[in-house]
Amino acid sequence: MDGAAGTFSWSDARDGFCAALRARPMTLRASAKRQFATVCANVCAGDLGLPPVRGRVIKLDRSTRFVWREVSTTVGDWLSATDVRLAQLELLPLGRDARDEYRRIIRVGWHINHGHGIGPVCGRHMTDDDRAVMDGFADDPEEPLAASLMDETENAPARAIGTPNPFSVTTTVSYFVGGAAVEDVAVAVYDVAGRKVRELARGPQAPGTHVLRWDGLGDDGSQVRSGVYFLRGRIGARPLAGQLTFLK
Repeated sequence: MDGAAGTFSWSDARDGFCAALRARPMTLRASAKRQFATVCANVCAGDLGLPPVRGRVIKLDRSTRFVWREVSTTVGDWLSATDVRLAQLELLPLGRDARDEYRRIIRVGWHINHGHGIGPVCGRHMTDDDRAVMDGFADDPEEPLAASLMDETENAPARAIGTPNPFSVTTTVSYFVGGAAVEDVAVAVYDVAGRKVRELARGPQAPGTHVLRWDGLGDDGSQVRSGVYFLRGRIGARPLAGQLTFLK
């Protein structure tokens, strides 16, 4: 894959690919490269005939047609054009026009990676394993498009993402503790008036992804009203923010 895209020049292909997928902070530039890298990896894996962990080999061909809104191209043409454009954008100031271009790259890459706009993604006769793999990928709760389009800069709050959102019974809240050391973390739910409704976490946490659960109850055990709630807190010195909608 490193050899298939001029955007990447990794001394270690495995470490470079993992770094592209897990970049922190996940700026628009990093997110665009992440979506591009994932499409490229899916194509290369198909070219090499690499088997998935479960199910049959599923190939994303370069000649596959992608049609979505005003975009009509092939996967191969999009990869070639995006490879060149990412290199050009790297040299430009990160102004409004560049951010808009990164968002366009993210949208197209996200749709291709999630099997949208590329026609049938599987044959009619799928095994249970095939269906489980495709369903789990196409409906990946850890990467909604809205989250991918957010610009996570050094000074911006870390993201807390609720899944499902809106929710009526229970939702999970995921966030990432970066760096190499343990950080003091605090996460709580607040209502629109700024009152703390429920404390979800407080204390030291190791680097990595953490998942919390909120059942729509306040600290006093009573159920909250339907409406919009805000996740606020901190990871070390960095603020954390998110938004949830509770529907009874």
